Amino acid sequence: MTISHKNILIACIFLAVSCLVPDARAATPEVMVYDSAPPVASRLSPASSNIFVLPGASQTFTVRGTDVNGDLRGVEWYVNGTQQVSRLTLSGGEANDVWSYTFPEAGTYTVEARVFDSLGAYSSPSAQWSVSIQPRSRGMYVDRVNQILSNPDLTVALLEYAKRNAITYLVLYVGGYPLGASMDAFVQLAKSTCGVKEIGFIGGRTADFDAFQSYNSSYVGKADVFNLEYEFWNHTPRDFDQFKTLLQHMRIASAPSSAKVETYIGWPTDAEIVELAGLVDRLLLHCYVRTPSNAYNYAKSRLYALSGGPLNLTIWPIFSAESSSYYADQPFMGDWLVSHSFNEAEAIFMDAYNDDTDARKCEGGVSGFQYYSYDYIRKIIKDKRGVSLSITTDRSCALSTASRY
Repeated sequence: MTISHKNILIACIFLAVSCLVPDARAATPEVMVYDSAPPVASRLSPASSNIFVLPGASQTFTVRGTDVNGDLRGVEWYVNGTQQVSRLTLSGGEANDVWSYTFPEAGTYTVEARVFDSLGAYSSPSAQWSVSIQPRSRGMYVDRVNQILSNPDLTVALLEYAKRNAITYLVLYVGGYPLGASMDAFVQLAKSTCGVKEIGFIGGRTADFDAFQSYNSSYVGKADVFNLEYEFWNHTPRDFDQFKTLLQHMRIASAPSSAKVETYIGWPTDAEIVELAGLVDRLLLHCYVRTPSNAYNYAKSRLYALSGGPLNLTIWPIFSAESSSYYADQPFMGDWLVSHSFNEAEAIFMDAYNDDTDARKCEGGVSGFQYYSYDYIRKIIKDKRGVSLSITTDRSCALSTASRY
């Protein structure tokens, strides 16, 4: 086929023009799809980064995700670096996710929440909690010791109540009761059969603590704790020096039997709290309120003062079971406890503790709670089966109690 001069000319013109005019496709810039900012994860609840939980207890965590692009998608939850669940629960520019986890045993765990968006961008850093899983003790003051230990039925009622309510520490007002064979039998029975791990004796004079050590050196059923009750803050003038002298004497007296030194405090100054914290093994913190929802706020200023104390100091708040029907000076938590449990009271306190983000918070945690006192409790509270606390029908703690007392 012959190509005409005209066709050749047209082809040359086309080639020349195509070289001068850029390809329209090359002139269009490439559109890149990218996320202008990754999402952000924030702790919502518990607010504090360091929390304390009981072994076997379920703890609920809430994370808040925010995204300036408004394309939140979900959350991945991790425990000690291992993913537990991925949830497509978030959307928009701000949303919360709630997740619960049961910690099987004591130890320290790291819980993380990693928020991601619809384009796969992840929050960095993640929201994190350091979770300390530790057993929590429960103690109870026991007054009218002479009356209770002289009556087998009342003795059994006390021990059965302690057993059913996981009370592992009984601190006894032993004034007027002979420290001898009958006390030895009671202590051994409480520890061997009824779940009690510690027995404490309360005193207020140097002679009391010398007598406690004399008893400990003579009997198998020993006092594990020497407890000082001396309200120096109510003295005029304040008698903090005598308080310290008593604690120092207690340390010497308790040493041969390795008994703990313990005291309770009401309203010392911050400086006094720090000083006495170095003299005791366990500090019981007066926390007398009508409902546990007010308890942490009532106690936290003293807990803040204790944050600078020894790291090995054990702190237990004291709740009073004094009620509108039975009280010394005024009613406290007794009316609330009639329809609620010890577990509930303690959980409410610990939730408030875990939500406190103040840098002054005592990071050692609260390892137990103390209740004042059995005399008030047995007057107003019935156990879960509705049995009066004065006499019990469950005698699994009795053994040969009747022959011992």
